[in-house]
Amino acid sequence: MNQSKQFWDKAAKDPEVRYKYIADEWASTETFLDIIKNNNNDWNNVLEIGCGIGRLLVPFADMYKKCNFYGIDISDEMINLAPKRDNIKYQELTDNLDLVYSMLVFQHIEHEEKINYIKLAYEKLKIGGNLFFQFVIGEENSPYSYQTSRFEINRILSHAGFKNLIFTDHMHPEWMFVRATK
Repeated sequence: MNQSKQFWDKAAKDPEVRYKYIADEWASTETFLDIIKNNNNDWNNVLEIGCGIGRLLVPFADMYKKCNFYGIDISDEMINLAPKRDNIKYQELTDNLDLVYSMLVFQHIEHEEKINYIKLAYEKLKIGGNLFFQFVIGEENSPYSYQTSRFEINRILSHAGFKNLIFTDHMHPEWMFVRATK
């Protein structure tokens, strides 16, 4: 079994899972949602990669009740803890997505998994749709900490077919956010 999956399945059994396993206090749900939205709210279909217990997905779906949300995660145990909403489908995918996003995930997955998620996003997004994610800049590769250079993320996105790449830094000096258009 995948080491990451084992870790998150075990974390789901922690009675304090809703309060642990998240970045520092300054990385609030509201802050992430503001960054993701980027003054845009014209969506019909949105996917979160690595939604876990729905810490971002659920409040996002509550804000946009007419939008369809999809959440995928490596851990079915985490998904089982996520609150249910009429406009959220877990562990399902659809085509013609307007937005795919991922926060605090790419820094914890190996290089090949990053590539696979970026390819998946490109495949599922509609023309003009956006991929938005956060990663940690660096070269460390150890269990649960897989940093990447901006150059490498740029290369992966371009190779997948994305264009209009916009890199921004928010919150933390080692964190980089990227928005890319299909």
